[in-house]
Amino acid sequence: MSFGTNLKEIREKRNMTQEQLAHAIGLKTKAAISKMEKDITDPNQSTISKLALALSVSPLEFFDFYYEEREKERLAPYQEYLPYLANASEETIRNIRFMLGMPVEEKKSGSSMSEAIS
Repeated sequence: MSFGTNLKEIREKRNMTQEQLAHAIGLKTKAAISKMEKDITDPNQSTISKLALALSVSPLEFFDFYYEEREKERLAPYQEYLPYLANASEETIRNIRFMLGMPVEEKKSGSSMSEAIS
């Protein structure tokens, strides 16, 4: 996910409107928040800090590497089971992904089932 997508997701989880967030960081209109969420503009470090403070999150949560690392940590205990999933059906893989709280994706052509869960 992009910075803007992460920002929007976090803002929506906090039940804040773009306008409320804009005012919380000292902006007069929601236009700047809208542009950041659409990845039209990139905020500077100061703005990222203000956004994080207003949303009560670490500034790192706006960036993909944060989520990728947390996902790896969360799935680490299951890595030993991946070889057993090589012949699993797509439905089984979707069910496992759902139970682990992962996005359910369609199998990509040419990819193995163990790749689909990792």
